[in-house]
Amino acid sequence: MNFTFLTPNEMIIRRGAAAQIGEVCGKYATNVCIFRYGKHYEQSGTADKIEAALTRAGVGFSVFGRISSEPSPALVNEAAAFMRQNKCDGALAIGGGSVIDAAKAACALSPNGEDIMDYVEGFSPKPFAARPLPLVALPTTAGTGSECTKNSVITEKGKFKNSVRDDHMLPVAAVIDAELTIHVPAGVTATSGADCLCQLVECYVSRLSNPMCDALSLHFAAIGYTALKQAFSDGHNMDARERMAICASVSGIGISNAGLGAAHGLASGLGALTPLSHGFICGVVQPYIIRFNCKRGVTKYADITRAITRKSYGSDEAAAYALAEITDELNAYIGLPANFKGTGLKKEDIPAIAKASMGSSIKKNPVDMSVEECEELLDDMI
Repeated sequence: MNFTFLTPNEMIIRRGAAAQIGEVCGKYATNVCIFRYGKHYEQSGTADKIEAALTRAGVGFSVFGRISSEPSPALVNEAAAFMRQNKCDGALAIGGGSVIDAAKAACALSPNGEDIMDYVEGFSPKPFAARPLPLVALPTTAGTGSECTKNSVITEKGKFKNSVRDDHMLPVAAVIDAELTIHVPAGVTATSGADCLCQLVECYVSRLSNPMCDALSLHFAAIGYTALKQAFSDGHNMDARERMAICASVSGIGISNAGLGAAHGLASGLGALTPLSHGFICGVVQPYIIRFNCKRGVTKYADITRAITRKSYGSDEAAAYALAEITDELNAYIGLPANFKGTGLKKEDIPAIAKASMGSSIKKNPVDMSVEECEELLDDMI
């Protein structure tokens, strides 16, 4: 065996853990830039609690504007300039994947340059000369696992959706407080949860998978398929919320160490060229990718099926295919459609989407997928 296993320096998993965010930030920085989500952050009282905790710990802070969508190059450049102007030596990200990704990219760019496009994959990126500034992540959704990943997804709508990646972009601390997810609407719970489960499954079958990622991904995929239904049907079920929050963080660890697969490859292409949300795309695409891989001999999915159902199957092949059916059933339960019909996507969009999908994720799929095969899959979905 020969693999490296990356995680944040520390992970604090406890209900109410947000109250100690000042102490955590104080270990790594003296003056942080706060990256945050929208109006609910202020209206819920979370802003006052977080800022009071930082003040008690003697940590200075400046608040960057609300982040409501996937970070664009312009937003990251603005955020990095804001950090330099306010002499921030670290950051605190409070929100979902878009907020945490914006913070990671800004922390990387702030000591290194003025234009994040110099570091985006697919555009002849150069390495960071200086180490990214430390970031503490406090996720408020259970989905992307960005609090445990070493990349930031940068999106220029209509053009590209690519990553900036560096081992030192991994947050130094991830504070997992499921109480912060209690007011997430059912629709967001569904799409973020679908993304999380897609990541756990793809990490498990990735051609870069390793025994440590396998153990975590298999265990938490089985938990997540049940917990997502519970969190969706009863948003105040704290046990389900907490299980999903941990599943999301574990999925991020998997991304950092094993990578993803074709579902996230297609999500990059679709996400760059359409207004559909990332989690929605991942949820819809996942059963198609499972069946595509199963047809080409991938039976590792069988382990996840058996872990979820605790049933016996006639063969590994049958059990592997069953995961696609289980995912179809889950999608129907949480309100995701079986395809993209009715979403505004058109057949003539397929070649451009397929071409934009041929990035790093699709290369880690357990079997190869050509542009032509990608187009055929998209044709089935649209």
